[in-house]
Amino acid sequence: MWRDVGELAADVALVAATNEYAAWLAEHKQLEPDWTWLEVTLGTALCLLHSTALGGLRGGDWKAQQWRVVRSFGIGAVPVIVGEIRQYRLRKEERRRYFDLRV
Repeated sequence: MWRDVGELAADVALVAATNEYAAWLAEHKQLEPDWTWLEVTLGTALCLLHSTALGGLRGGDWKAQQWRVVRSFGIGAVPVIVGEIRQYRLRKEERRRYFDLRV
């Protein structure tokens, strides 16, 4: 039972961390594309840290750990992808308004 609670806490922490990370990325988009490598590195580190924490809670063989890594990237990617889609839509709306004003 405590393992399940610990795993759930780790999942919630990863979602919270990647959500905050997505918000940070949205605020600092003027750094693109020069700092893309750093953004990817930090996001990857968060997911690998999460899967390592789960491995410490659950143990198991390399196949189980490989599944945890894939699971962590799946969970951690959602807030960042949603944030990128939101930014795309905002930029698209800004372009539309800009071109509407010019016509």
